[in-house]
Amino acid sequence: MTVSLSPEAQHRLEELATRRDLKPADLARQLIEEHLPLSADAHPNAATRSLLEQWEREDQTNNQDELNRRQREGDELIANLAKNRLEMEGPNSRKLRP
Repeated sequence: MTVSLSPEAQHRLEELATRRDLKPADLARQLIEEHLPLSADAHPNAATRSLLEQWEREDQTNNQDELNRRQREGDELIANLAKNRLEMEGPNSRKLRP
């Protein structure tokens, strides 16, 4: 199969592929597969799983500063949830983390 793109669309595809460190053909295949409707016999959770996998790919990074920021943000969320539970349920409330 061959897909013809306008010069502008081809340029956008090439730029995005470069940013994602992919070949343009691989990115085009990925984008087409992600946006095609599922077949009738597909698993009922396939669309949700596909979306979650897409988000995971979009969020991938090796940048240590970003990974550290995400860890701090997660730790802060858990601490706030634990504090809220303690305030709502008292000292005998179930701990979120040991």
